[in-house]
Amino acid sequence: MSGSDYIIDDSSNTFRAAMAAEEAGEYEKAYRLFGELWESEFWSEDRDVLLHYANASEHVGDHTRALNIYTKLMESMTLNPSDTTGTLIQASMSRLNELVHDGSVETEIEGHNLDVAYDDEEARLVDQLFKYATELSLPAGATICEAEDIANHMWLLIDGQVDVLISNITTTTLTGSRTHPCLMGEVAYFTGMRRAATLKCTTDVKLLELSFNDIVELESKDHNVQPLLDHLFRSRLGYHLLSQHDIFRKLDDEERKEVALSMRHTSYLPSKILVEQGLPRDNAFMVQSGTLLMLKKGEGGNFELISSMHPGDIFHLGGLLVGFRAPYRVVTGTPCRLLRLKAELFEPMMKKHPWLIKDILAHSREEAERQILHPEKENLWAANRYINLDKNGTKK
Repeated sequence: MSGSDYIIDDSSNTFRAAMAAEEAGEYEKAYRLFGELWESEFWSEDRDVLLHYANASEHVGDHTRALNIYTKLMESMTLNPSDTTGTLIQASMSRLNELVHDGSVETEIEGHNLDVAYDDEEARLVDQLFKYATELSLPAGATICEAEDIANHMWLLIDGQVDVLISNITTTTLTGSRTHPCLMGEVAYFTGMRRAATLKCTTDVKLLELSFNDIVELESKDHNVQPLLDHLFRSRLGYHLLSQHDIFRKLDDEERKEVALSMRHTSYLPSKILVEQGLPRDNAFMVQSGTLLMLKKGEGGNFELISSMHPGDIFHLGGLLVGFRAPYRVVTGTPCRLLRLKAELFEPMMKKHPWLIKDILAHSREEAERQILHPEKENLWAANRYINLDKNGTKK
């Protein structure tokens, strides 16, 4: 698959920024930027990216990640025995093996802390994004937005209560504070959809308002922002959507968070064949934004539309199984941003829970159009959107 299949978001600049950060000793920044490149299929096999990412991982203390990268590099270098870099990598691997297996390093899942009560990356995102926001004071009874409005802002509720009004669904009340604020409006930002709910102040409230245009401008200036936003989507909305599927619902909370955080963001242009009928494709997908079409070849050899996928949908779970060949074709109908779950990353979970293989196999034998999870409208809003900024009660 060539890099031209993807929407390339100035990744060459990201590489240069990552190199500059590493040279300046800013290893946290380098770690985040090289990690962003590593999540892209276009860069994930680049040896320079892998070497520098491993180095940055060591400096920030993510020894397990560094060891995994070095292992991957050594496997590729078996095809080129004359490459002297392998000697240095083997030395690094020996040192890291001692660290990882003597109990002095706490293993993390994909480099993320799964502390349910506090997520440093989410807190950092809120600090970074909303320092550009405008603080508003609204009286009780004021309407923040109406359902079906075109979305232009997201908000952080820092004081007071807001009712979430969705047609035919029980009203939910959100309560925010400065140490435990609540995100509102982020679903529309991530998915590109219109407002799913009306937000009405039940008390006098204070909130921080951030325009989507400001976020886009900030992303262009600071390469740390996009990975933080991606992490927020995976850890909150992606994690929640997994709980709506019968298969993933059987996993415990930490296991679902592990699966969500192991997903990788990727973007495609329209008319890209993502899954071809009759051919293997070792990924499952979750739609963040855009529309995809599911087609099936008819008796006359022509493809017919049988279903479509939209934000929140999960499809092609059969791709997590060895040798699965899809009974359908999936093609992008618009520019799409997806979360991709690679079979090799999910394999340890299936080894831990063998029933997953049986359940996914049964799911993949259903009619093609039934091999999609279409969450109900309220499911996205049901996700936990509170951000804890008060770690151990000390952060103010």
